[in-house]
Amino acid sequence: MKQIATGLGRIKKVIAGDENSYLLQVIQDHAIPDPKNPNETLINTMPPNRSLKPNIIDVFIRWIMNGMPLTAADAAALFVAPTPVVTPTP
Repeated sequence: MKQIATGLGRIKKVIAGDENSYLLQVIQDHAIPDPKNPNETLINTMPPNRSLKPNIIDVFIRWIMNGMPLTAADAAALFVAPTPVVTPTP
């Protein structure tokens, strides 16, 4: 987890709430070009041989967009129960 949050060398960090993070881009089949040499790929798509299922991608999107909680308890604390809306009977 620490490597994901802090980054490695030239690779951009995964920042909580960053919908443009490299991680979210590469798991959605978008390779990251090298900013110094746009003809080269800095990071390939992940996984390299097949696409992730949409429900798995959704988990990563929710995790990053909700602050990257570290534990199940942290994630549960983010839950907000929906408020039922009463619809008047015509």
